[in-house]
Amino acid sequence: NLLRSLFILNYFFVQQSHSDIKFVDQTTYAEFIMSLSNPSASYTFNVAPLNGPVVLDFPLHIAHYFTKQAMDEGSDGALNEEERGVLNTVLKNVLKEFEAFWAPVEKVQVSNAMLETNPEVIGIAEPGDTVVLIGFEIHFQHANGVVSLAYPYKTLESVLPKFSE
Repeated sequence: NLLRSLFILNYFFVQQSHSDIKFVDQTTYAEFIMSLSNPSASYTFNVAPLNGPVVLDFPLHIAHYFTKQAMDEGSDGALNEEERGVLNTVLKNVLKEFEAFWAPVEKVQVSNAMLETNPEVIGIAEPGDTVVLIGFEIHFQHANGVVSLAYPYKTLESVLPKFSE
């Protein structure tokens, strides 16, 4: 059953999805957190050698889409343990792409990825801190949504000069 789930998820990522950058914005950390649904499907993770953590948020309906494709079943509310396992598999693939995306600028390594379903307890920055928010609109045959990637300014500060090289 797990192998079937992994195969289906890989198929949907490679064959059935398309994504575009929808926006790049600057906001406060508090505004970003208030924009997330509760419950949510938000991951925090550290990025070395950057100076801090990052948040990746999947809209809950997209998280459920992944789990329904992998398990032929699923719920619409908070993620259960089996659904969390499926989403963790999705995240591993996404984080590999994240590291590859950063490679031309800085070789990065992701660690300590943790799912949080209550955005109010994600404490990676102070409420007034600036975050760079990138929205990726993803398109599947039967679902669309915006996945958000939030970088606190302190996380990006050390590599910002490399973007002007």
